[in-house]
Amino acid sequence: MLVDAQIYFRAVREATRQAKRCIFILSWDIDSRIWLVPEGAVDGYPEPLGDFLHAIVAGRRELHAYVLNWDFTLLYAMERE
Repeated sequence: MLVDAQIYFRAVREATRQAKRCIFILSWDIDSRIWLVPEGAVDGYPEPLGDFLHAIVAGRRELHAYVLNWDFTLLYAMERE
């Protein structure tokens, strides 16, 4: 169990880098511009989550990524992506 968000998001990035077939992200609220490792991951992939996922999937035809994000743009239209 990972309680610390910093450790958790670093682990998510590492697991995503190592994924072979599928990546599933289920989210209450996520912004594709966030950095999973704020100080920089230095792993050769882009830092923003959306660009990172795109680079990972684009480099591996057998890998599929699915993102389910609860959409509440009406509540936070001015604050969200």
